[in-house]
Amino acid sequence: MSQERRSDLTTFLILVYVISWSLWAPVVLLFPDTSAPPWWALVLAAVGAYGPSLAAMITALVCGKLPGLAALFTSARGRAGWPWYLLVLLGPPAFVWIAAGTQVLLGGNARFVGAQSLVKMALILATFIPFGPLGEELGWRGYALPRLEQHFAPLVSGLVLGIIWAAWHLPMFWFPPIGLPRRSLANVAMWAVNVVGFSVLLSYVARRTKYSVPIAILLHATLNAGPAMGRAVLVSTPADLQAIGNKAQIVRWVVVFVAALMLARDGWKRISSRKE
Repeated sequence: MSQERRSDLTTFLILVYVISWSLWAPVVLLFPDTSAPPWWALVLAAVGAYGPSLAAMITALVCGKLPGLAALFTSARGRAGWPWYLLVLLGPPAFVWIAAGTQVLLGGNARFVGAQSLVKMALILATFIPFGPLGEELGWRGYALPRLEQHFAPLVSGLVLGIIWAAWHLPMFWFPPIGLPRRSLANVAMWAVNVVGFSVLLSYVARRTKYSVPIAILLHATLNAGPAMGRAVLVSTPADLQAIGNKAQIVRWVVVFVAALMLARDGWKRISSRKE
């Protein structure tokens, strides 16, 4: 990574934390564990969630002037055909459907309710896009990831970005309306591992689509909404739904593991090409 690119990335990361944490700090300090904070606190929390995308635009503008900002949005389009959109739209909900099929084969009770639930799936997805994906992915996968990959191997870049991403969320644990898990050490650790796993999967898809931010936004949203979207077309007993949820997590981690292997292969290819 050139000195200039390293400086740009450092500036971006500092800005991400300054923007988001300074907006979240009043909420955390004044209304810890409050289930119904005032409207202005909700506004601060929502704007703070857009810190990564705002930081990417500010950094691009400061470091590259207007051409730098234009280049950011040009590169953010990436290159992705409709099969990628279909894959990232239906892939995470399919984790649940694969798990449901497995549960039925093992003697469980689950059935699909069909097309009438497609609208429900769409509404669930729509509620997840503004809160996280839209405010983050221009920064994380559109700006930071390509620069990290100038210095680290693809898999390492995904893991490093995942750790940065997880740490950025930490103040949200004191803000219940965001919906993060309770603050036991085990829950926080499990949640952080999931975020790093999501980062690996998002990094793999980002590389394959030339860092397409629309694809990253959609995949981020479906990873968050996938369990609810998958269950929207299922009818089952509470016990079977619990078992399906557990199996869906296994399916998801298998997919993450495969993505990690593919990123590792990309890294070995890059090393091999340099030796030739």
